[in-house]
Amino acid sequence: MRMRSSLVVVLLVAAGPLFADSWDAGVVNDDGNATTNRLAHGSRQAHDLGALPGPAADQDWYRLIQSPYTSHEVVVEALSPSLLPVAVGDTDALLQLVDSSGAVLQESEGADYASLNRSPIRVLAVENGTQFEAPRFVRVMSANCTTSCTSADVYGVRARQTTYAIPRFNNSATQITVVALQSSLNRPVTGTLWFWSTGGTPLASQAVSLASYGAFVVNTSTVPGAAGVSGTVTLTHDAPYGTLSGKAVAVEPATGFTFDTAMVPRPD
Repeated sequence: MRMRSSLVVVLLVAAGPLFADSWDAGVVNDDGNATTNRLAHGSRQAHDLGALPGPAADQDWYRLIQSPYTSHEVVVEALSPSLLPVAVGDTDALLQLVDSSGAVLQESEGADYASLNRSPIRVLAVENGTQFEAPRFVRVMSANCTTSCTSADVYGVRARQTTYAIPRFNNSATQITVVALQSSLNRPVTGTLWFWSTGGTPLASQAVSLASYGAFVVNTSTVPGAAGVSGTVTLTHDAPYGTLSGKAVAVEPATGFTFDTAMVPRPD
């Protein structure tokens, strides 16, 4: 009799050559042969955990690349009944960010969308706050069927870029710009504001920390490297897609004139 407790694991493992500004995913099935599947921002794939011949039974692998100074999320959802938990609150899926040795760097979080007639999901929010590409592998497997998964054990996997952009900040002349962020998430959020010149040269960075359902406000003219200049701002973070909002407010102290620039999702 098959046990109904379930665990779907997605492991992101650093490996492989670097690619130019893109986020690829080639599915690598149990036999280790990569296909041409591509997991881009906003796209979704559906697969099953039926085993293929190879050293690692009942696992699906995906190749991911994160561009410098970006953040993304990976979601496993639409699980078949055989992969769902028995009781409300049970873990139906687990995603982990790990290094090449398998050490866990980051745990995923759950989101129950039952009220929206959607199955429970797991979300892994991954931030790449470096100047280097971040190639990783995603591995999907289930402790519910382990080495006896079939084509009926299906799931969906998708990825989205969560980086935000503020097209304008201005600390030149007598103006100053204040950036305000708001979280709709019921857990703390961390991230980084990246300041860029109008020509795309990095100017400065500012650590961001928001409490549960909290706000973050910073006078950007006090950020070393961002004073006396103008340009653009991007935000990378560890929050799920669509849970943050914000804007930049440029202020002319002498007149009280303000100019608001909304924070928007950055195109992939």
